[in-house]
Amino acid sequence: MQRIREDEFEIVVFLRVPDMCLVCHYLWHVNTPPSNTGNGTLVTRALAGGEDLPFHESRLLGVVKNFRISRRTRLRLLLLAIWKRQR
Repeated sequence: MQRIREDEFEIVVFLRVPDMCLVCHYLWHVNTPPSNTGNGTLVTRALAGGEDLPFHESRLLGVVKNFRISRRTRLRLLLLAIWKRQR
């Protein structure tokens, strides 16, 4: 399985359980366990907003490579996250 780098705002596709729905979100954070097995929990967010959606790395189906989130959109998403924390 390919390794995910959280600093790139990578767009990932994964299988959401229990409704077995395909989801395409950008990566927000990687929670890695203390052991070095490489299997962690990935936390994603939707571009349109909404709640964080964590899932186990084993549910990852792929990473979208032909589309990147622009720097302007990344900045907007980071500022929005900071603003939400301060409320």
